[in-house]
Amino acid sequence: MMTNKDTFKNRQYDVFTMFDKGWALATAGSMDDFNTCTIGWGSLGDIWKGPGQGRPIVTIYINELRYTNEYLLNNDYFTVSFFPKEYKKDLAYLGSHSGRDEDKISKTSLTPISVEGGVTFKEADLTFVCRKLYWDKQSLDHLDPEIVSDIYATRPPHYEYIGEIVAVIESEKTSEEKKDSDLANGAPFEIGEPNPYGKYFTGQSYLKILAKDKDLGAINVTFEPGCRNFWHIHHGRNQILLCVAGEGWYQEEGKPAQLLKPGDVVNIPTEVKHWHGATKNSWFSHIVPGVDDPSATVTWCEPVTDEEYDKLEDQR
Repeated sequence: MMTNKDTFKNRQYDVFTMFDKGWALATAGSMDDFNTCTIGWGSLGDIWKGPGQGRPIVTIYINELRYTNEYLLNNDYFTVSFFPKEYKKDLAYLGSHSGRDEDKISKTSLTPISVEGGVTFKEADLTFVCRKLYWDKQSLDHLDPEIVSDIYATRPPHYEYIGEIVAVIESEKTSEEKKDSDLANGAPFEIGEPNPYGKYFTGQSYLKILAKDKDLGAINVTFEPGCRNFWHIHHGRNQILLCVAGEGWYQEEGKPAQLLKPGDVVNIPTEVKHWHGATKNSWFSHIVPGVDDPSATVTWCEPVTDEEYDKLEDQR
């Protein structure tokens, strides 16, 4: 499943263990001609744009002795893929054998698949598709002598590759497990299906109809971390938000934003421009009770910009 770019930037990744203990495969090339190798060094971050708007990146390190390094040098894109624990033996094999000498993928249980920008594997539960921004060979003159002695006494230094993350691919299972774990904060209602009004949201939201009678109903709206709706105005009838899980924001035009937590109630007057959504690092759910009123309408306005949103997080 392809993950929305605004959504994955707010995912909670175990950045200090996902490379070191989990390992990954760095892959470059096309289905007709590619190579992959196991890596244990890498990092996630952002760089090379204004405050709050940095390009999301993956940085990896490949030794020039690895056949994959030639593919990374000669291609504009590469992928970095992570796997469930049961594939650790496959990754160990790919890290100790060279594609120069054999079709090493055939000796594993992994299945290569084509993605835009390169190749990943069907069994991967997380893949970053990266556009190469920078590469260079590390200089031993610029390395701490202890590292030179411990790591590079008998082999050449690594190449460093910085790739802008242009897409994130998660397995359906991983996406659901992440959703379940992030909502394990006591959310009392099902989150439902992807919101049919998603075009008016930045990030991913979900909607569940809890009750619907002739004149009265209630829906549960759930926001992934960082998700928020556009500025909008209700006409003909006010709206009430009953906050039930996570942390969120509510803001009226020209007023400070209000931090929302379970138990908070927001009464939104008609004809008031406003927005609401999750905080950057928390899911958020609220119930919207309402009366079926055909005369009540909504005017959707411009999105809440990243700059506006990030200022709120910085002020917390």
